[in-house]
Amino acid sequence: MKNIVDKILYLATLKSTIFVVIDGMPGGGKSTLTKYILHKIPAIKLVKMDSFFNPSINNDDFERLKEECLIPLKNNKIATFKVYSWEEHKLIDGEPIKPGGIILVEGISSMEKDLIDFYDYKIWVDCPPEVGLERVLTRDKAKYRELWINKWIPETIKYIEEQKPDKKADIVINYKDILKFNSSD
Repeated sequence: MKNIVDKILYLATLKSTIFVVIDGMPGGGKSTLTKYILHKIPAIKLVKMDSFFNPSINNDDFERLKEECLIPLKNNKIATFKVYSWEEHKLIDGEPIKPGGIILVEGISSMEKDLIDFYDYKIWVDCPPEVGLERVLTRDKAKYRELWINKWIPETIKYIEEQKPDKKADIVINYKDILKFNSSD
């Protein structure tokens, strides 16, 4: 995992703002990898796909992420946007993000075709759907069981089959390798 951190730090020397993305199957270890990277590079500014959930379409709002966050930051402007509160089930004010430094976008389908060109370094976490499903059901204590089984996992499989984000990634990490390390590595 050190090679990922080294690559991000190197890219940060080339441009004033760089965009890193971590995408993969639900339950694959994206959040664990993100925590590791944040531990090693605490100045990273994190953008979570979960914050861009849109209940009216029952999915992530890629257009809102692009318009309210990625485009302003790419144009050296402050990004101000609403985030979805899963507790309150509504959009609330998010913390503005200033341009400059490392922006890390983490979440399922974050390498969607309309977003992929924003990223300077693309990380794919590879995990079989059945393993990811088992892990999210354990993690969420079955809170969203029906949505995981009937919507989110099938949609992610379709996204992978149609858009092949794993083939567009700069690096592919197997979920088993993420399980082997911890933040003190």
